[in-house]
Amino acid sequence: PNHELRIMELTAEVAELKRQQQQELQKHKEEVSLKDAKNQELEEQIEQKTRYTLDLFEAGSPPSWQGPVVLRNEVLAMFVAGDHLGGGVLQALGSAASKYAKTSSWEVGKSVFRGDIKGDPLTVWANRCIPFGTNSNRFDEEGLPAQRVALICENELVAFAANQRYADYLNLPATGAFGGVELPAGQTKSSALLAEPYVEIIQFSWFNPNSVTGDFATEIRLGYLVENGIRKPFRGGQLVGNYLDALADVRWSAETGFFGNYLGPETARFNDLKIVG
Repeated sequence: PNHELRIMELTAEVAELKRQQQQELQKHKEEVSLKDAKNQELEEQIEQKTRYTLDLFEAGSPPSWQGPVVLRNEVLAMFVAGDHLGGGVLQALGSAASKYAKTSSWEVGKSVFRGDIKGDPLTVWANRCIPFGTNSNRFDEEGLPAQRVALICENELVAFAANQRYADYLNLPATGAFGGVELPAGQTKSSALLAEPYVEIIQFSWFNPNSVTGDFATEIRLGYLVENGIRKPFRGGQLVGNYLDALADVRWSAETGFFGNYLGPETARFNDLKIVG
């Protein structure tokens, strides 16, 4: 009996060792696969940046254009969420401080848009809980804990981002600092948003819309006119429009990405923007 029991114990130990070896092998394969994927992504980014730099030398004059404009990745993040220091239109108009100063016309329960909505509905969170977000923290300067605040839902304002001072002034819940901008995934694949013709903007000199009116006229450092299967680079000219009007007529991609102060769709097709030379 003792001999048989020992055989059973050894058999169980061997089986456990095999299971552990299989787990370690699978873990190693996953780590190698992840490393390969990251290396490939880095190589693709380097190749892309190199191509953009070379295209700058061949870039022509800007086209006269009114129609679809595509923004992707970092440039879309800057358009939606502003820069990492000053924020953008959403942060300004969605602030209780702006409401108190009467520089924001937004009203809770009403549309944030001034006209018809022709594109995808807009939903926005002011999120200080985005992992690794540049504007994320556990507590803000006043000690208010991080929150994921529903700011806009289906085009209607749900709440203002309010520090304790302006929350008391306006009798609102205190949410703390705004944090990063989060949007939900869209319903359309990125590839479907690239139907020709369109203009894609790769880099602005500086996107700095009026934080009260949303009007902008920003210089284009590099863009492409895409039509008939040809991507023609150009530089100069200005993208002209209104921030809120643009958001009222945009389609968002189903694919999402994280870009420091922005978490949301990685591609957007604004259906009616203007470029002037």
